[in-house]
Amino acid sequence: MDVPFFLTGVVQGGSQSSSQKFLTANVRHYQCHLCSYSSIYKQALNRHYRIHTGERPYKCELCPQTFAQKCNMKLHLQRHGACPYKCRFCNRIFRHGELLHEHVRQEHAESA
Repeated sequence: MDVPFFLTGVVQGGSQSSSQKFLTANVRHYQCHLCSYSSIYKQALNRHYRIHTGERPYKCELCPQTFAQKCNMKLHLQRHGACPYKCRFCNRIFRHGELLHEHVRQEHAESA
C-alpha cells in the first residue's frame, strides 16, 4: 500500500541494546510534513492532519457543533446532559425551556 505524500517513515537509533534497536527499527514513525508532529500510528497522524485541513467529520446530534475527533464529540455530548426540551420543527434538543422558546422564535418564526 502506498503511503500518502504527507507521511514519511523515520527510523530511530541510538545507544539501545540490539533487541531494542531491532524492535525500534521495525516500527514505522509517521511524520507530519507541515509541522513537527510524529506518531508510530498512522491513524493518529491522520487524525492530527485534520488540524491542518480543518476537516471536522463528527457532528453533534443535539446542536450544530462539529469535531475533528470522535472522542471530543463524545465529551461534548456529556455536557448536554439531560435535555428534555425538543423543538417540534427541527428536533433540536435544549436543556432549558426558555432556550427552546428563543430558538423557535428566531429560527421558526414563520412556522410557529
